Amino acid sequence: MITSPWNSTALRQHKTGEIISELAVAKAMGQLVADGTAVVLATPAAAKIPAFKLPITSEEYGSRKLNENGVVFSDGRSFMREEKRSPSGFVITNQTQADFIVRVGELTALWVKDLSVRDDFLRVGDLAPQVYISWVAGLITSKLGVDEVAAREIQIITGLFYIHQFYGADEVLSAHGKATAMKLIQRWTRHPIQIIQSVVESSNYMALLEDYVSVLRAHFSSNTRIVQVNAGFIVMGLNRSWFGWGAEELCGVALEYPPVFLSLVEAAANTKVWRRNSLGLLVQKLGLNEAGMSSFVKSMETLAGKMRQLTVSTESFEGGKPPLQGEIDLAQKELGVKFAPDYVTFLKKFGVLAIGSHEIYGLGDKAGHLDVVAGTKEISKYFKTKGLYVIESVGVDSVFIAADSRGNLYEVSPAGETPMKTTFSKYLDEVIAGND
Repeated sequence: MITSPWNSTALRQHKTGEIISELAVAKAMGQLVADGTAVVLATPAAAKIPAFKLPITSEEYGSRKLNENGVVFSDGRSFMREEKRSPSGFVITNQTQADFIVRVGELTALWVKDLSVRDDFLRVGDLAPQVYISWVAGLITSKLGVDEVAAREIQIITGLFYIHQFYGADEVLSAHGKATAMKLIQRWTRHPIQIIQSVVESSNYMALLEDYVSVLRAHFSSNTRIVQVNAGFIVMGLNRSWFGWGAEELCGVALEYPPVFLSLVEAAANTKVWRRNSLGLLVQKLGLNEAGMSSFVKSMETLAGKMRQLTVSTESFEGGKPPLQGEIDLAQKELGVKFAPDYVTFLKKFGVLAIGSHEIYGLGDKAGHLDVVAGTKEISKYFKTKGLYVIESVGVDSVFIAADSRGNLYEVSPAGETPMKTTFSKYLDEVIAGND
């Protein structure tokens, strides 16, 4: 079981020191932006940071103290571009890619932060392990042309490797751990329990791809084809299973790291564009049962929600403090507006808030790009109603949400202004509850 994606076979030779140093500089210069409570993104303004395809976790930046809340840093520059008219200085150009990168970050942050929830990663349903077994074992059996008996045992070993990725050696090699593994593998593969038991009892612990290869070779020591399998053969055979930015690295890491693999399966289940690659086709083939697919997607959203619950606080991701009453009064005077009572309550409790896909403008020593005064001045030219102030940027097409002195909300853009038939307090409750 590995903690960080940078401990995987695909990335362990990569050096993260320069990335972390430049992240620290970018943080000081305000070139990073929080997306939710678990992920901080490098924006196009942070041009000096070397491109990095997987999240930088506290395992890597711990000694540099980039953050004390366990967030991960992801590269958002593949789906952003600079936009001077936007209060944040950038706009999202590919929402699908953005959602995927953030999901990888959320699950990685949860995996690193809380050991107690790793069971939940395994309990998202049978679709993911069945896809994994078909993906990895299918490559070996098809390329080597093995017989049905060997193919069945390769599937069992692959299922066992998948389980081992979630636990330490002591857990999975105990009598209880082996018994649990046998039940799971039988459910996923429908193979006879006697054969599964024989394989499980004789297999060593598998944390990395090289361990999986060693178990395969030991089990099939007399098979001249299978003993030639190595980690490179598997990685090269599967690294084109996905497409898009960082596809090869994602596939390589997914072989050993559940947060990335589960993110790939979820993306293929939810998004048409990713159903056309080979891994996506497997997800569609094995997820023909609509109830099973729906259950998996719901379980994934619940899993990601656990990270939001762990990290939501009354401070921004950099530890900012809410404003004093004097600062709130000064902001209203500078803008020539009166904040609604429910918005004042929000300011005193949160200052600003980043949760899920939402970023609520506010005040405080770390408001940064979410400063309500600067943001309101930037978009006030769009206002038709007097006394409005910005609440949130929708992130696309220069669309914003603004509020009036009573807390009524409006959708504002260069195209016009539309009442939203809701209030700030109701909207905030929905955002925090995840019911937006």
